Amino acid sequence: MDIIDYATARRLLAAIPPLHDAVAAFFNDHLGRPFPLAPMAAEIAACRDPEIIRTAYSQGSILVEVAADHLVAFSKTLTEPVEAFAPWVSVRAVMETAALAAWFMDPAITVDERANRSFAFRYEGLIEQAKFLRASKSKQSDLDTVNERIEDLEAKANRLGIPKLRGKDHKRSGVGMRMPSVTELVSQVHDDEAGYRLASAVTHGHHWAVQQMGYTFYERDDGTSDYVRLKKHISPGVVGYLAARTVRAFVKPVWYKSLQQGWDLERLTGILEATYDAMAIVERVRFWRNDMASPGS
Repeated sequence: MDIIDYATARRLLAAIPPLHDAVAAFFNDHLGRPFPLAPMAAEIAACRDPEIIRTAYSQGSILVEVAADHLVAFSKTLTEPVEAFAPWVSVRAVMETAALAAWFMDPAITVDERANRSFAFRYEGLIEQAKFLRASKSKQSDLDTVNERIEDLEAKANRLGIPKLRGKDHKRSGVGMRMPSVTELVSQVHDDEAGYRLASAVTHGHHWAVQQMGYTFYERDDGTSDYVRLKKHISPGVVGYLAARTVRAFVKPVWYKSLQQGWDLERLTGILEATYDAMAIVERVRFWRNDMASPGS
């Protein structure tokens, strides 16, 4: 991790609330609707069942809002009184939700791929809901309702030619495609598996990560050198490391959503460039420049 001073760490953190507010204003000014000639509108028009594509983009849009909430939470954890471990949890949450949002709204995939991704996530959500109901000892009728929704989802997929996946003994294993793990998604979307694994290690309380990232050593007041203690501490370098990662994760689905809905990319570019300049994030990660430089953008 880069060695930076506290002043630099504060400057990095100070760039986050304006980014959040500027993106929120940008979204509000566009009323959350795609422009008539936007890629999203073209996909909806071309799909056999337009509601499938609307659902996929809705799934992504909701997760952008969730990521924005975690982004603000991250900023608050590093406002006095500063926390040592909570920021890692918030960064992990931003990385997860932003990766999933970008996965839904990826401009490089086909309509069929987007539909498969939407069905895969909906199926996984229903399976997780059933697990929750069993864990909470809910009524059998509630479980039956979830099972009916899974059957309805499979039936709809079948009508559209979307595959129902089966595993060993022909048991259900998915709809549309195998749902990637969160780690796979973060690696694919953010190219930052190492950063995600470190945030997960701190979140899960693994001592090797907790001790290195959230503690420092200090000697006893009497000056003896044979006894040291751990003191909770987050360094400026760690703050910078986390701030850069949470912003880089958050802006990816923001850009994809805006690109696919045909919104004012020049205005959004100004917001992102100003944020990255303020945080001194290196040039190679300013992915939006490729889209702005491409023909027809």
